[in-house]
Amino acid sequence: MFDYTLSFLYIAFGIGVFLYFLNVYRIRKYIKELNTPLVSMEQLRTLAFQRKMPLPKFAIFVPARSEGDVIANTIKNLEEIAYPKSRYTAFIVTDERELAEQVEARTKDVAWATTQELNLKHGQNFLRCVEIPKWYSGKSTKGRALNYALQHLVASPEWGTFDMIGVLDADGRFHSNVLREAAHLRLYKKAKLLQGPVYQITNFAQVSLVGIAAGLELAIHHLTELPDRLRPGNRLQFLAGTNYFIDKELISAVGGWNQHALVEDAELALRLYIEKRICGHWLNVVEKEQTPPSFKVYRKQRERWARGHLRLLGYIQKSNIPFWQKIDLFYRIFSTQYRSFFDVGLLLLALCLLLSGALQQAGLFFTVLSFFFLAATPLLWDLYGFMYRQIAPSLEPAAKRKQQFLMSAKLFLFMPVLIFIQAIPRVEALYNHFIRRQQVEWYKTARTKEV
Repeated sequence: MFDYTLSFLYIAFGIGVFLYFLNVYRIRKYIKELNTPLVSMEQLRTLAFQRKMPLPKFAIFVPARSEGDVIANTIKNLEEIAYPKSRYTAFIVTDERELAEQVEARTKDVAWATTQELNLKHGQNFLRCVEIPKWYSGKSTKGRALNYALQHLVASPEWGTFDMIGVLDADGRFHSNVLREAAHLRLYKKAKLLQGPVYQITNFAQVSLVGIAAGLELAIHHLTELPDRLRPGNRLQFLAGTNYFIDKELISAVGGWNQHALVEDAELALRLYIEKRICGHWLNVVEKEQTPPSFKVYRKQRERWARGHLRLLGYIQKSNIPFWQKIDLFYRIFSTQYRSFFDVGLLLLALCLLLSGALQQAGLFFTVLSFFFLAATPLLWDLYGFMYRQIAPSLEPAAKRKQQFLMSAKLFLFMPVLIFIQAIPRVEALYNHFIRRQQVEWYKTARTKEV
């Protein structure tokens, strides 16, 4: 009986080793693709001419309530997009309810001053401010802001000129070529839904080790599972809430965003899949934004994400899709939020068994296998360090190897603590959803102040 138990744990350990090397392969592969030369404007204009279509025009929605500390840099980043300014318009969506809050800088005031300055500089009105009135429906959620912006645009005479709507978080930094890539996929593949990866790294110098690990955790997911599902263009992958684009007629046809959802992005992707059989395409440009600055903020953000995904289970259950598709979607939800439990939890269990003296009762085969897995463990625990070293040039192009080594060492030594920290909000979400059944409203992630 003992050998059977030990065999099971070793198999789990072996799967973990395999997953680690698979993730390393994927991360290297997709980072290399992200760094390859992107489509040029000449190529894009040639393709548009061949398809007898104009260059796609984009509306970009930037929901921004209580974002006075970051919104100016976000707007300045929108100015740097390498795409004709006559073919995109960014809408900074502020909220009149912010007047009741105690903030150092009003988002509306900062946004208005910055947009006016840049519009005057370029002689074009490509940056706009839209304010949600206090009376507009429901709680102040991201979905509410996006719906108001959508209704505002639909009612305007410009609605017919746009092709796609993009969504950017208020602390987000688009890649300068994002609209070229989106336009290329629109023209070449007639794509209606696009999602690119997100790096939560822009405030690494201001946050705790927990915050750094949170950003790396998301980057790992966005460079492993995200592209593998989006590249075929026919498999469901939940949207990431930012750095995505959707066909304007499609978002209008499904009634906009669900402003009551805890994760309006994932809910929208699921609804598009169930109702319209629409899946996203991989957008090969990365967006950068802030990571949670502390454990408190990380816990609230990830708990909301996990609970929001769990709330989708009921919608799937009531849908008219075949039973096997429901099983697949259930798997998608749990694997999206709880894959780390499997990746790391069984490895820890197997390692504990090795160190507890169980090796003394094992035969020669298990003894040899034990030492192999024990030797592989440092590699497994270095996944966050590996991810950090891969994106270090994005943080600081001239980053010294000594700095990379020190951060990698910190992440390695604190991995047991980080694993525990990573599990807390997910377990809390399970408890709150299935046992406590507490109804929690949407809440936004706190930012760190930017210069």
